[in-house]
Amino acid sequence: MRELRRPLPIGRFVTINLPSVRNRSEWNGAADLVIDYGYCLQAVAKSVVIALAEFRSSDEVDRTDALIENAATFEARLGYAEFTEQALRYAAMHTDSAVDLEQALHG
Repeated sequence: MRELRRPLPIGRFVTINLPSVRNRSEWNGAADLVIDYGYCLQAVAKSVVIALAEFRSSDEVDRTDALIENAATFEARLGYAEFTEQALRYAAMHTDSAVDLEQALHG
């Protein structure tokens, strides 16, 4: 992977984890982001099992709320505000272009 990455003039290099790589340190410097789908799916499955067990064990909402990140923290961690701002900029650019094109075509 490192040999492949060196000659490529790219900003970021993303790959998926390979079953043959058993030591995660082998990825150091090989990619900016390595996505391990198996690990992610197992982590999500375990979290859902724990959350459902807690949900079934009590009618108290406070117990299950403790397992869930609040919306503001979740969105901040994902960069949702920045994404929304960028999407609105693109939408405005598209809208302006569409208006300009419409005016050019129909006067």
